Amino acid sequence: MKEIPIGISSYKQAIDEQFLFVDKTKELLYLVKKQKFAFFSRPRRFGKSITLDAIETLFTQGLDPYFKGTYIAGNNEDGSPRWNESVLPVIRIGIQPKIRAISMEPILIAEAFFGSIASFFASLIK
Repeated sequence: MKEIPIGISSYKQAIDEQFLFVDKTKELLYLVKKQKFAFFSRPRRFGKSITLDAIETLFTQGLDPYFKGTYIAGNNEDGSPRWNESVLPVIRIGIQPKIRAISMEPILIAEAFFGSIASFFASLIK
């Protein structure tokens, strides 16, 4: 029996290690193609990180090998592929470890977020 990927935020790791994973690529396709903005507001352990990692994997790796057999890898009724975008670079800014290290005071979260952005851009300049 497959295990549930509790505490895993890497889509590739979940697929590589054959964890139980529900195919949500139909929703990802809708999100990417139809939505201009998205706000993920779910409780902890609801799969926000792994969902965003799946989107990143889709853009940076394409369909193979991580999306084989999923909805998004199939074809539309007219035979055209559902996903035929080229791979693109993704900028990922994360503040999760910093939020865990500080209290949930809004000002401290904002400082952690903007500090992450500043260090990211500073690393590009070097």
